[in-house]
Amino acid sequence: MLRTTVSCRFILSWLACTSPAAAQQSTEARRSVTPADPVGTIEERLRAAAGLDARDIRVDWDDGIVVLTRSVPHLLARDRAVHIAASVRGVRAIDDNLVVEPVQRDDAEIERDVEEALERNATTESWRINAIVNEGRVTLDGVVESLAQQALAATVAKAVRGVREVENEIRVPLVARAPDDR
Repeated sequence: MLRTTVSCRFILSWLACTSPAAAQQSTEARRSVTPADPVGTIEERLRAAAGLDARDIRVDWDDGIVVLTRSVPHLLARDRAVHIAASVRGVRAIDDNLVVEPVQRDDAEIERDVEEALERNATTESWRINAIVNEGRVTLDGVVESLAQQALAATVAKAVRGVREVENEIRVPLVARAPDDR
């Protein structure tokens, strides 16, 4: 009897939430938490972000969908702009149309700079990671201990001037036992 009562209550509350009136209330509630000027909020946060030149980023808003257009100088700037826009309350989706327009540089220079950046970073300096560059596209190869380390190496490479794309082929070996298993 108790199980039937609980199930009926659940179904009734679910039906109440899925009714057209509830959907309208939900949409209105979502809009009420959106800043009065979401474009201004996003642009302000982009300008305040260290190491990100927001002058060449255009922000448009269409009912919770942010459209980012124009250009950024490197991949990391693109990732940061998308992350900042997504962090604003009321944003439902990001339409990322940012074009990465890195400076034209020789592949050998980019490769050297990526490897130096990995060596200078206090976290990545001890990892054995190789970078191969072809037309500004960096391929990272090596072995690290975790997915977080793999992602960090790609982030470091994305910040190098002239990098157009990063192909992360760094391997993370499967471990049979975690170090804290007994």
